[in-house]
Amino acid sequence: MKRRTLLALSVALLAHGCASLGTAAAQGYFERDRNPNKITILIPSFTGDPPPLGESVGTILMLQVWKQLRGAAACAPPAGAQAKSPCLRFFEAGHFRWQKQPLASATHEGARTTGMLPTYRAQLVLWGKTYKYGHDVVVLAFLTLPEGGDRRTRRSERWSLTISAPKKTYTIDTDIPTRNFAFEPMVLTSEFVSEFSLPTKLKVYRTPMGQGFVGYAKPPILEKRGETSNALQTEQGWILIPELSAVPSEIVGFVGGVMRVFRSDWDGARELLEPVAKNPRTPTELRIDSMLLMGLASYHLGGDFQSHLRAAESLNPLASRVVRYRVMGMLTELRNSDPRARTELGIETKKYLDARRHLFAADDRWVLAVDELLIAVAGQ
Repeated sequence: MKRRTLLALSVALLAHGCASLGTAAAQGYFERDRNPNKITILIPSFTGDPPPLGESVGTILMLQVWKQLRGAAACAPPAGAQAKSPCLRFFEAGHFRWQKQPLASATHEGARTTGMLPTYRAQLVLWGKTYKYGHDVVVLAFLTLPEGGDRRTRRSERWSLTISAPKKTYTIDTDIPTRNFAFEPMVLTSEFVSEFSLPTKLKVYRTPMGQGFVGYAKPPILEKRGETSNALQTEQGWILIPELSAVPSEIVGFVGGVMRVFRSDWDGARELLEPVAKNPRTPTELRIDSMLLMGLASYHLGGDFQSHLRAAESLNPLASRVVRYRVMGMLTELRNSDPRARTELGIETKKYLDARRHLFAADDRWVLAVDELLIAVAGQ
């Protein structure tokens, strides 16, 4: 089934990161792109021996994650409205950057440093390593979320609450659960990898069924105009994208879900993260993070977020990020309660946090801010 979108994606093929785009052209491109709140994912070539393996895997994952972006989604029109056009919700702009060379340092810190460069200002960096294993290719993938270096005025990945007390209004804010992720190894066939060597070698067809070869994708910009289950429509035509493997990998679903969180696509984030959270083959830490992010998305949608937070807690009740989100959930209920119930909820929240205080540093700013709020609530 086709889903039309209104999103233009940029795949900038840069000199230290790409082919066919000169320095002057690149500078002009960045000068035109003035949206400070765009969400950018950088996907450099993976390290590999021989190197073309890494270039191919980076291209494959770029296309797979690209499929998960939505420019807009249908929404319920206001009661009694008689709109002549469909009701649509739009999200923060989503951009892709592809880098031909692998990271200078294949570590989370190396990914963070590269992602924060003014050239990219990326909020997500998907990187990794590839190895030949017989006739197959083993992929080790990682996701790093650089903090700082961009110019956003809205940060959807943070859970922020404003709660009024008699003498002061408090803001309690916590970050996304973690900023470093590791995925289970993924196995791809050598034939599949060799088919997608570089973005500039992607075949473009006249139809989504692969009929009528048009040519190869042209950098630096690909415009996503529509999609089917296995093809993307661009300005030039259709690019065919088969599934990664017979066994689904959590990489694409999780990275796509995190991208949607950053773009404030809340119901879309839940859609992609739920299969990751429910899959028993997914590493426990990723299942926990998926559940926590589903809780954040449900909070923004005004739905049941507590069930997701409790599910994460059942997997690891002593993870500090789980405790933070559980307390944020309790504070949300406290904020929404009448004054008489606030004191009781404050006592319950304090009791919960005190039993887990040893998980945090003594000078943790978030804990100190929560303590101050709960003292104020107790004195109402």
